[in-house]
Amino acid sequence: TADADVGSTLIKYAMSFGNLGVGLTYSKFTNTTTGTLTQLNTDQTNTAMGLSVGMAIDIGLDLAIYGEFFNVSTDYNFAVGDGAGGATADQGTAGGSAIQIGAGLGFSGKSSHFEVALEKPLGPVSVKTDDGQLKEVQAMRLSGTAEFRLGGIRLGYTGRAYINGYFDQEKQLYNSLIFLASEDVRLEHNVNLSLGGDKGLSISGGFSMSEIENKEPITLTEPISYPTTTKLMVISANVGYAF
Repeated sequence: TADADVGSTLIKYAMSFGNLGVGLTYSKFTNTTTGTLTQLNTDQTNTAMGLSVGMAIDIGLDLAIYGEFFNVSTDYNFAVGDGAGGATADQGTAGGSAIQIGAGLGFSGKSSHFEVALEKPLGPVSVKTDDGQLKEVQAMRLSGTAEFRLGGIRLGYTGRAYINGYFDQEKQLYNSLIFLASEDVRLEHNVNLSLGGDKGLSISGGFSMSEIENKEPITLTEPISYPTTTKLMVISANVGYAF
């Protein structure tokens, strides 16, 4: 058996100056796991800080472009026994920096809104293949959104494709604990419904679903990986009031 204590923190700040926007992001993920079967003891902290600059341009359609610089550091302390008196241990600090760019194209009407976007880091990233080896690939995320409005009712859908281990710094909990970086494509579906106008009381809810097929070992000491399917479903509800 194993017990895990997991935490995640996300802080965002954004400013806009006409068509120019500047954003700051801080995210932190902690994971402390202890187990009795193999004397497992791990302690990991991921911290990421990002600075982004974006611009929106009207070319008949809405064109948006952005660039983001972020720095990531990981502190880890790993120890696992084999149940027969042997043990493997490792500890230290790892990290690095990266630049990410993105572009989106959208159309907004009186009762509808559509947009598509592409985001990718500059340079390759390392992902795990189905046979457990590491290789460098070009990661990216493709997104598409459709929203419709009828009076005070809004219905929207957003689909995202995470390709070659694209890592969202704002979702470290999902990326670090649930969806490990792999070369498989992960599809994410989000549906949201809101009731209310631009001012006053509003009620909204959403449903998100994601799934990926991968290969993972049964235990940390198991050298053989087996086919696995990881599914995630999230239901959210929000109540707000705008003055």
